[in-house]
Amino acid sequence: MVKKALFLAAIILVALMFFGCAKTYTIRTTDGKEYVSQGAPDLTNDRFIRFETTAGRKVLIKQDEISSIQEN
Repeated sequence: MVKKALFLAAIILVALMFFGCAKTYTIRTTDGKEYVSQGAPDLTNDRFIRFETTAGRKVLIKQDEISSIQEN
């Protein structure tokens, strides 16, 4: 019985690692707006950051308008 429970717990943990652990980031702008991105924002452009919100909206913001980016 204990082995079965441990095996089930291990399977659940592995499933969460693959399906339930998408990182989100809170992005705040200098004018007070706040966004929650699904996954890490794209910082490859020198002038803009690009990300998709948890609601599926694609956002492009000038980097100088960002006050903070924090991993949740």
